[in-house]
Amino acid sequence: SRELATRQLVERLRLARAEIRKRVILGCNIPIPGLPVDELISWTAFCPSRPAAALIDAVLEKGGIRLSDEGLVDDAPEVFPTSNSVKSYRKRQGINSSTILGTLNPKLRGELHVLHIQEDRPYARLCEALVVAKSGEDARRRAEMIWGPLKQCFVDEDGDVHAMRANAVL
Repeated sequence: SRELATRQLVERLRLARAEIRKRVILGCNIPIPGLPVDELISWTAFCPSRPAAALIDAVLEKGGIRLSDEGLVDDAPEVFPTSNSVKSYRKRQGINSSTILGTLNPKLRGELHVLHIQEDRPYARLCEALVVAKSGEDARRRAEMIWGPLKQCFVDEDGDVHAMRANAVL
């Protein structure tokens, strides 16, 4: 039966003798005989939020994501296919970097830098972006590689945008 096959699969992982602690997540609601359940969560609680899913897609493909409406559509088209989908989600839930970062694994969170960028094109506005980098300076360089020439680019170290504008790289 499926239940016994699942149990055999978990037993093959040799969890009891592992030197490194392993984590097994079973995505089913059928009880497996002889397998204790540590935690039972709903599928919706397990899945990332739409902005976190957009971040993951964009980081894997480009190395960063812009949190403007146009940026989300361009950088994560699988999650936000149109600007209307971004606007309706933003109206219901809101999209900001601190909320997205709060849902992520601490290791990944430590590698992401919050930037405020303005692309070097007519009518471009200042927007928030998340970039995977080793340092703030590296994040600036990567942002320019990902999105092209930037009119402004500064790293949000403390979350104080108004104080940072005085130190902006123009």
